[in-house]
Amino acid sequence: MEKSKDVVVTEKGSHLSNGVHLCNGNNKPGMTAETIVQIHSQVSRGCYFTRFQVICAVFAFLLTIAVAIVLVAFVKKENNIYVTRPSPVCSCDKSNGYNVTFAFTKDSKNVTVLYAENLTQVENKSASNVSSGEESVVSEKPKVQKDQPIVTQPYREIRLPRSLIPSFYDIELKIDLENDTFFGRVNMTLKAMNRTKFVIFHINMLRISRESIFVRNVKTREFIGIRKQFRVWSNQFYVLELVKEVTVGETYIVEVNSFLGFINKDLKGLYLSTYTTPEGETRKLAATQLQSTDARKMFPCLDEPDMKARFAVTIIHQDKYTALSNMPPMTEQFIPPIWLKVKYHVTPIMSTYLLAIIVSDFKYQERNLTGDYRLKVWAQPNKINQTDYAMDMAEKCYLFFLDYFNISDVVPKSDHVAVPDFSGGAMENWGLVIYRETALLYDPDVSSGENQLMVTLIVAHEVAHTWFGNMVTMKWWDDLWLNEGFASLLMYFAMDHIFPEWNVFTLHVVVREVFQVMVNDALLTSHPVSAPIIHPDDIAEYFDMISYSKLYVRKYKFQNAEMEDLWETFSEAVNYEIDVKSIMNTWTKQMGYPVVTMRTEGDYYLLEQERFLLDANSSSANDSIYGYKWRIPFTYIVESNPGVESKSLVWLNMTSGEASTKYTDFVLRARRLSDKLLSQGYVCDRLTSSLKKFYGRYGELVIHYDVPLSRMVDDILS
Repeated sequence: MEKSKDVVVTEKGSHLSNGVHLCNGNNKPGMTAETIVQIHSQVSRGCYFTRFQVICAVFAFLLTIAVAIVLVAFVKKENNIYVTRPSPVCSCDKSNGYNVTFAFTKDSKNVTVLYAENLTQVENKSASNVSSGEESVVSEKPKVQKDQPIVTQPYREIRLPRSLIPSFYDIELKIDLENDTFFGRVNMTLKAMNRTKFVIFHINMLRISRESIFVRNVKTREFIGIRKQFRVWSNQFYVLELVKEVTVGETYIVEVNSFLGFINKDLKGLYLSTYTTPEGETRKLAATQLQSTDARKMFPCLDEPDMKARFAVTIIHQDKYTALSNMPPMTEQFIPPIWLKVKYHVTPIMSTYLLAIIVSDFKYQERNLTGDYRLKVWAQPNKINQTDYAMDMAEKCYLFFLDYFNISDVVPKSDHVAVPDFSGGAMENWGLVIYRETALLYDPDVSSGENQLMVTLIVAHEVAHTWFGNMVTMKWWDDLWLNEGFASLLMYFAMDHIFPEWNVFTLHVVVREVFQVMVNDALLTSHPVSAPIIHPDDIAEYFDMISYSKLYVRKYKFQNAEMEDLWETFSEAVNYEIDVKSIMNTWTKQMGYPVVTMRTEGDYYLLEQERFLLDANSSSANDSIYGYKWRIPFTYIVESNPGVESKSLVWLNMTSGEASTKYTDFVLRARRLSDKLLSQGYVCDRLTSSLKKFYGRYGELVIHYDVPLSRMVDDILS
């Protein structure tokens, strides 16, 4: 507002001169000087207040810019969340982004603690010390890299750095089923492979007492100072920044002497389940499902499949329950008034996701197999009579695979447990297989034939994992099909041996497995058998079927293998006369499958291939490095020489091919890659003779090649 400059103040009580007007535009005769001065004063105050507002606004704007600059600089410098009192806590593992709600509460020691949504405050107690396992054995012996450059911020990567490799875990858990909580301690034995000042391990949904963490050199017994501890939420990392670098080639113990968590009904990690007795009583049990990335939800660890180690497990639980783990119990100790402490034998070298625990009041039936191998099947007390069939099937499967591989299971027992709530059909934890009840229990008086088939399939599948998945494990989840594919195939070998009258390869594999896969694989939304997995959230999408090799199991026993290791083993088996890798890469590294068209060209048949799609007019945005061309072993039989022993083979090496034959002859059968799977794609030899001659001489024959990889490798090697 601007002041008027022509306001004239006359003597007190006099009137305004003619032509004079007020600053607010009001000209009223008879207004005195007092009145004018009063109005003038009000206007002046209005003008000065507005300037003050402008000054405040400018100051606020400048302050906002300054704060924004500071925030941007801070976020750019460090993308981590720091929690200093009293300890870092986990992210809530939300699937979409990192939208976590926080609340401040007070624990029993009157310390203000920051909690993420869905976590529950429990008392922080330390567990007693157990042996550190310093003299442990490393599963694989990676080369120590003394001159590797130091990565300044390795915690920014999704994968763990390979600077520190675990060899041994000493774990103690106190599981309180009355309060749905657990707490414990862990010593991690790590070998320094590269120079680093960061110790990085996984945690999720756990609270760690930062004052309980120590790092010490096994050889010198020196404790290494920790400069800073912080949590990388997006990667579920807990990071220790040491005051100095570790010494390459030496072994360190990372002690986490106090952590705690809550036992939820989320079917992940160590979770809670319940069942109701015939009398109507609700009873609790604790079970685990750690595949693929939920071992970190039960204890701090380096939770990746190639980070194999041995595990010494100790469980403290209420004495009215029984606790199971991967290995048999070694010692039991009663701790008044109600606790039982059970220490188990050390496991063989295995991945973190195979660790398992059950705490329940279940009953079991037992059988002794060859040697001292003990097989038990567990269920609710009132359902133990429904485990007879699973016991028979498990026993026959173990005996079949022991004879087939001539490799014994190194774990001296196998517990198979039916739990009421489970996220999948079953989980092949080494020595402690956990099933959903419907996948293990069978009552011949009331269960259907379909239920019997499902129990048979799943038990055979999980037993097969003893050799493929437990002894030999993929290095990373993009080769998950090495685990699931082998087990899926081998379960049919066991079933065919135990129930030859079921004809499982024709009636089940072809009709229920391959045909369904062909439909899915003929869509643009399919994926290659082996595809890069960047984030662990993508793991569950990749399951497929492949082949097997006894040499492969012996060569990579207790180790981690990649797809290339498998092809190398196959090539070695045939003295490198065939480059199996170049063939199989076209089938595993691109999605879909080919359709082969056969047509007459003079005195030969021309074979041409292209990708088969249910919608021929669709186009894919996903380019293939192989151009959706395959290396196809195309076998066929002609009418003039119809015997199986006279089959001919033509290789389509990502191009077309020629099948030589007489002009008067015709193809009797364009064979699939296995006698047992002929029904999957062939020129039907049941047509009339005239119709066959018409197609053989003048027409086009279309053969779909959705080849089970096992059959392809089998034909290649034979």
